[in-house]
Amino acid sequence: CKQWFQKKKYIEASRCFYSLAQQKISQKKITAEHRESIGAWLQNAILSLRKAANQTRSTDNASYLREQAIKYIDLYLKKKFFETDTQRRAASVQRTSLYDKVGYATLTVTTSNTKNQIKITGFRFAKQSKGSWSQTVRPGNYTILVTDTNGVAKAKVVAVKPGQPQVINLNLSHSTDPLGQGTKLTQPTPPPSDISAATWSFIFGGSAVGVVGIVLAATGLGARARANELNRKFKKGNGNANDTQALVKEQNSANRQIATAWVLGSVGIAAITVGIIFYVAKKPNTSPPQSASTFGPPASIFYLVKKPNTSTASYDKPLLPSSSPPARSDFRIAP
Repeated sequence: CKQWFQKKKYIEASRCFYSLAQQKISQKKITAEHRESIGAWLQNAILSLRKAANQTRSTDNASYLREQAIKYIDLYLKKKFFETDTQRRAASVQRTSLYDKVGYATLTVTTSNTKNQIKITGFRFAKQSKGSWSQTVRPGNYTILVTDTNGVAKAKVVAVKPGQPQVINLNLSHSTDPLGQGTKLTQPTPPPSDISAATWSFIFGGSAVGVVGIVLAATGLGARARANELNRKFKKGNGNANDTQALVKEQNSANRQIATAWVLGSVGIAAITVGIIFYVAKKPNTSPPQSASTFGPPASIFYLVKKPNTSTASYDKPLLPSSSPPARSDFRIAP
């Protein structure tokens, strides 16, 4: 753990220190010596997370790392892994400082039906609820998806700013869909490939023919080497009738295979050249990208869908199990 810390690999160091603490916490009996070690390891993990938050260039990641540090402090205070009251007060002050740097804000989502499903996703954040939902969250962009019992859904992306609560009311309206069928969410057609099938055919076909030519050339050179060996045998006066037949056979085989290899190699090079010419000559698609204004401003994006994709998103494994951010009412700063 110290080596990670010394190398400024602070996230790895925090996981290492926290793992040491968890190994002791999971034991049935925790001795006073163990409690002292757990407290020290948790403090080291908190320090590592603070340095990692200051090190990263991502505002979202910095807030996430500080939130993890707050959870470590909550564990430290709840389980009373401190030795003195001075350590307890110092941990509380540290918690307050981290909380303020995160800049939590309350995000509230309401719908017109208590049975509507609500999904909220953000940077390393995912929550589900029914009817309504409210929680203090880190600043950043959050996608809110509300789905009714018929499978019709509405989504909105909101930007949460530090210390500014937001209330989002998503009522599913079918005015644009009088039959209640909803609008299916379709995947956009991918742009055509810059390299056509014919181009690939020339390039790969030429490569395959060239490989066959190389194999034949190697075989022909082998036959020529055996023929040369028989010639040297005749020069020494050691040849016989069988050697004569073998010599003629090897010479014919070498000439035939090397000639065929030259032909195949030439064909392969020509095919690859044609493929490259097709690729270079192909006119690129210069059509301008679709303007972002078509979908409205980034902070307010809506769409209707009959059956949204409900597959669970993949999130990076947090340092601690995800839970609601802690409220600030459980601590005070001493004057």
